[in-house]
Amino acid sequence: MNTFLLTVNGLFDFDLTFPLEALSFAILSGVLTIFFLNPISNQLEKREIFLEYNLKKSLIFFNLGYEQLLNCVELISDEITELERQTIKFKQIATESFDQELVKLQKDSLKIIGESKGEMKIRSSFLFSTFIPEISKITDQFFEQKTKTN
Repeated sequence: MNTFLLTVNGLFDFDLTFPLEALSFAILSGVLTIFFLNPISNQLEKREIFLEYNLKKSLIFFNLGYEQLLNCVELISDEITELERQTIKFKQIATESFDQELVKLQKDSLKIIGESKGEMKIRSSFLFSTFIPEISKITDQFFEQKTKTN
């Protein structure tokens, strides 16, 4: 049997169909690559560049956010420490002021009580001094009546 001007001699004889099929395969591969695979490859490369850019941008923002978060946490912990220190100092000052005011009030109250005692003594001695003549008058009258009735 003759095909494409060659004769068949054995098991692995190659005639012109093999180079024609290889040529048609190469042409079809080139057409598929140029018209179908290259645009898809270009889109994939653009997508890869876009994703890589956004990933780097996201990492930068994440790192900046993390640094800001650490700064905020440090600032808040410093503020808490300062508030605790001020609270302790305020308690100390308030206690000292309260103690000082208490001592002052005790001194003032002792002074007022002392003055009141002095005034009470004066008033009571004045009252007793005014009562003595009346008491002696009443006792005289009592004894007079008592002696008259006996």
